[in-house]
Amino acid sequence: MHIRRATLRKALIAASVTVLVAAAPVLSATGRVPSPQALYKALLAAQLPQSELPAGFSSAEAKPKQTAGNPKRHHAVGEVEIDFNGGAGIVYVIFPTRADALANHGDGVRALKTQKGVTKVQSPVPGLPNPSVILNASLNGLGVTQVSFVADSVEINAQTLRPNAKSGDVKKTLSLARFAIQHLKTVEQHAAG
Repeated sequence: MHIRRATLRKALIAASVTVLVAAAPVLSATGRVPSPQALYKALLAAQLPQSELPAGFSSAEAKPKQTAGNPKRHHAVGEVEIDFNGGAGIVYVIFPTRADALANHGDGVRALKTQKGVTKVQSPVPGLPNPSVILNASLNGLGVTQVSFVADSVEINAQTLRPNAKSGDVKKTLSLARFAIQHLKTVEQHAAG
């Protein structure tokens, strides 16, 4: 009797997984969850009114970014770059699956260990989705602070730059990262609607 229950349980689990996998395209097709392509297009088209930007940032503009290297190898659907005044920016890298986004993020973190000028790496970053990493670097007199993390099937990078410094602005970078999450959620809701 115990063997039959275990066999039945395995069969039910397998059937449930099959139903969930089969239902995934239906969820996307019904509009409740935007497809990666729809999300990419929605991020490019989304308005960024000054009133919604984090304090200290203005003149945000979204534009497509050339997909190459690791993101391309991990099947990225597209990249959207949002540039702000003063050398700050956000890059959304949209993938077909969370597994692709996680693989890309992992490759990026491994590559950090070989980069010259990196002075600090902290992972995870409190208050941000996991996995996440923040780094400070100084490259040719330009201070950089970057936060990178994965939210669903999107890798998000937020960055600030400062001339003649050993890092970017950590507080502003974290503020941009939190804004990036909220902006992504808002765009997903509109794209799914």
